[in-house]
Amino acid sequence: MFDVVSVGELLIDFVEASHAGRSVLFEQYPGGAPANVAVTLARLGRRSAFVGKVGSDQFGDFLRRELKENHVDVTGLVTAKEFNTTLAFVHLDGAGERSFTIYRKPGADMMLTSEDIDYDIVRQSTLFHFGGVSLTRDPARSTILKLDQFSRAHHKMVSFDPNLRLSLWKSEEEAREVIHRGACHANLIKISSEELFFMTGTHEVYEGSRILNERYHARLILVTLGQDGCFYRTAHDTTGIIPSFEVKAMDTTGAGDAFLGGFLASLLDKNPTVGPDFDVSSVSTLESMIRRANAVGALTTKAKGSMSAIPFPDVVRTFMGRDDA
Repeated sequence: MFDVVSVGELLIDFVEASHAGRSVLFEQYPGGAPANVAVTLARLGRRSAFVGKVGSDQFGDFLRRELKENHVDVTGLVTAKEFNTTLAFVHLDGAGERSFTIYRKPGADMMLTSEDIDYDIVRQSTLFHFGGVSLTRDPARSTILKLDQFSRAHHKMVSFDPNLRLSLWKSEEEAREVIHRGACHANLIKISSEELFFMTGTHEVYEGSRILNERYHARLILVTLGQDGCFYRTAHDTTGIIPSFEVKAMDTTGAGDAFLGGFLASLLDKNPTVGPDFDVSSVSTLESMIRRANAVGALTTKAKGSMSAIPFPDVVRTFMGRDDA
């Protein structure tokens, strides 16, 4: 049995390390938003599985080892002989904010098919998580939307992160239509402020989240606001903002994924058999979980790489200055 199965892209992040004249040096790190969520959950003590596809190359071998070393089940990680592992080059500015150049034409992650899927992994999991990058192209798009449908048919809680990367889509119109399909039946939607604007046409979190709440009827919407923390809206229209933690950021890659993994870990800690109608009626409990997730996300920015920077529970507890983090 697994607490969470996360499906989608697993790739290499080449993070900008230094400049030497005209030469730019990059360091290799494991990455991919759904994989980051899976690793975060495993590091925080939950049973985590990953479903996806990598190439039959040194990068794919490296990524498989990384997940296994982080105690993520890789039974559902398939190797493609005909396609290479996807590569992402991550460029950082002075504040650690990143931009991406992705080599994926096609990448192995895009070629996940229904024949690759062991549906027992989903059947044996409490929660199903997926993201928008995996929906940019078929056959992965159709495969993952089918998995989403399968999860709902088996009464799993569904978590969705649009993880918008417009350069990977054929058009903005296609991105909106497919992201809408991904969000349509999700019980938990985690978005950034930029994604809120893309999906609703407004930067204002109260109005934008109200639109999403009416459109999708999710149990919970979380809008990450970077240094300003996280805004939440429940299905009962309870809203609030939980401030973030002030840190000196080195690399923000994967911070949103770590935040989400941290929140899901806390949700499962409170209710190990959480279902699609999970309870968010206790505001104090919800805000405590978001605060812990904020800490996990903030700590992830203090080092380079996404997976490698994800903190362990004792680090989170020390950082928050409390014993119940």
